[in-house]
Amino acid sequence: MARPKLNDGEKRDTDVCVALNAREFEIISTKAKRSKNRIAVYLRRAGLSDETLKVVPEINQSVAGQLREMQHLLSQFSMLLEEHQINIIDPIFFVELQKELRQMHSDFLNLCQRPK
Repeated sequence: MARPKLNDGEKRDTDVCVALNAREFEIISTKAKRSKNRIAVYLRRAGLSDETLKVVPEINQSVAGQLREMQHLLSQFSMLLEEHQINIIDPIFFVELQKELRQMHSDFLNLCQRPK
């Protein structure tokens, strides 16, 4: 099965060749991988966007993942308490705690993604 044909506005019919040294290639390919894009897609998006593409450094991806996991565990804990009708935590406090974790996660990612 072939790929569907693109209309005239979507066709890419111009190639651009860029010479890079090994270090430059390594930097670009690493950034492309971290942004979960192929190199061509990463370069196209970087060149066409009005802002720089944001890439979270690997160590920060780990911390961001831990914050997401905390949010998930807190949500599971909430459902478990509700399921067993256990009222040991003030519901308003619990909701505020969840909001705070979401905000921490968002702030952390924004802090990591600022261009230097």
